[in-house]
Amino acid sequence: FGTANQFYHIAVSKGLDFDKIRSAIIHRYQRAADFPRSGFTAGPRLYQDMMQLSAYCRHTFSLGNAAMLVNETMPDCLVEQARQKLAECGRNFKGLKCGILGMAFKPGSDDCSHSLAFKLRELLLREGAEVSCSDACVGEADFVSQEKLLEASEAVFIGCPHAEYKNISFPNHQFLFDCWGLARKPEITVFKAQCEKFLRVAVVGGAGHVGLPLSLVLADRGHTVVVVDKDAAKIESIQGGKFPFLEDGGPELLLRCLDSKQISFTTSVAEVSSCDVIIVTIGTPVNEHLNPCFSVVQACMEELAPNLRKGQTLLLRSTLFPGTSSRVLAGLPPGISVSFCPERIAQGKALEELTDLPQIISGSDGEALDHAKALFAPLSVDLIELNLQEAEVAKLFLNSWRYVAFGIANQFYHIATSKGLNFDRLRAAIVHRYPRAA
Repeated sequence: FGTANQFYHIAVSKGLDFDKIRSAIIHRYQRAADFPRSGFTAGPRLYQDMMQLSAYCRHTFSLGNAAMLVNETMPDCLVEQARQKLAECGRNFKGLKCGILGMAFKPGSDDCSHSLAFKLRELLLREGAEVSCSDACVGEADFVSQEKLLEASEAVFIGCPHAEYKNISFPNHQFLFDCWGLARKPEITVFKAQCEKFLRVAVVGGAGHVGLPLSLVLADRGHTVVVVDKDAAKIESIQGGKFPFLEDGGPELLLRCLDSKQISFTTSVAEVSSCDVIIVTIGTPVNEHLNPCFSVVQACMEELAPNLRKGQTLLLRSTLFPGTSSRVLAGLPPGISVSFCPERIAQGKALEELTDLPQIISGSDGEALDHAKALFAPLSVDLIELNLQEAEVAKLFLNSWRYVAFGIANQFYHIATSKGLNFDRLRAAIVHRYPRAA
């Protein structure tokens, strides 16, 4: 819960739609199948049990303490989200008729114990709002019917996403605040592009783990590819038919592409001038202070700029700090478009996954999107269209979630070993035929 709720906080603070980004991340992407939804934490015992574990390890359960701070402030996040929306319309909470739909601690339950919906009610009352509550499963004396709440409320907050609420049609004039992703289906565009033309493509940094598999797949599917890399020794080795790292099917595909003459290799960035799309596989690293370091991308752009021409698209492929794509665009000569299409492959399985997993695409304009569609069309994968910053954030959300997932298991390992317990034995007992712990 904590990771998803933290992502919800971040998305809301940046004016982004968390549910849209989440839907793009999980679409036909097995490694994100368990990517959680945001919402109020379920279970009257979760918070207390987390605190007991924290006390057991003398309050060194840092991830649990961080999750508590995130989860318990979800009502505050909703109130702040509402405050900003109201301010845009010249309104505030004073006298605002608010309705909270769902007061139980989880869907399908008639138990309101420790439900954060009551904290939300308290916060709204403190702001001067008039608050009514309703629940499909709970019949408290001061609750009103669902119909009366919807008719009387200017702003509706989803407190608990009971199944009975899924088909409610909320009028457009009514403010709606829903951290569960229940009320309105995220609007993402998913499609397969028709292969209508082949492109001339340059892949900068194309001899590495990201660039080389992509270069070979694109060449094998019909595009003419120029691999640009400063490592002359590696380029020479690859041209000689030697695949530089472990990759299932890599050596065989390299030889096939070399025979087909669909791929060439160079150390000169001047070769990009003849290409329709220039793929850049350089991301934004972090500096010694763990802040994003834009200088690496900036240096690459400055080297490429003299060789770029109007009508080309610069397609950024590696992880970027949100806003980097727009920053790159601002520094380019007029007439050049920018696309960000994050890679989400597993090293060693790139060739298989590039032709199977959905591809998130984004672009600064129609030309960039058209180039991205044409680039990936021969791969016959689902394309998911987001805007530039949504695509950048989606990549960071996905990788951060996986990192935290590793972290929570490792934190439990720390606690178990510090108490002389066998973590693997505990884990095996927990997950045995228990779907919620799968």
